[in-house]
Amino acid sequence: IGRHKILEAYTKLYNTVKCGQTAVGAALALAREHRIKPGEIAEIRIGLAKRDATSQTRNPSSGRPKTRDTANHSVRFCVAAALVDGELNSDQFEPDKLESPGILGLVDRTAVHWDESLDPHWPFANPASVTLRTTSGEELSERQIFPAGHPNNPLPDQELERKFRQLTRKI
Repeated sequence: IGRHKILEAYTKLYNTVKCGQTAVGAALALAREHRIKPGEIAEIRIGLAKRDATSQTRNPSSGRPKTRDTANHSVRFCVAAALVDGELNSDQFEPDKLESPGILGLVDRTAVHWDESLDPHWPFANPASVTLRTTSGEELSERQIFPAGHPNNPLPDQELERKFRQLTRKI
């Protein structure tokens, strides 16, 4: 019949929307590679393809989500929570995290914009560019087209097992 549809399956590594996968992945990669702590971040700029940028900037209240569902749909919140905690899983959406001064302070220093250079990749991918400006003035950037878990960048078995165990640890 042709190509098997299972080979097109998308496994989200992080507990966030599709465009958040690349933004969180890029932000965590920068923080890990350069050993940046959240207090050293003066500003975060997240570039997204036009449709994703429009949906992320449409609702100004996304910077102060009140529920787990609105939080995991806010790329600004997800990137901030991931940088503060060093990961993004279901724990980052507990009620105390939605009110965390550390996370919300970083959300306040985060902006989403349309990065036109990402449009050619959409909708096959939900690419993102992330630029962190440190308190010392250094600017570091990372761009991701295909996040871990995308059919063009499948999760290794070890990472898939880690995600499964994290999701089922309380059961």
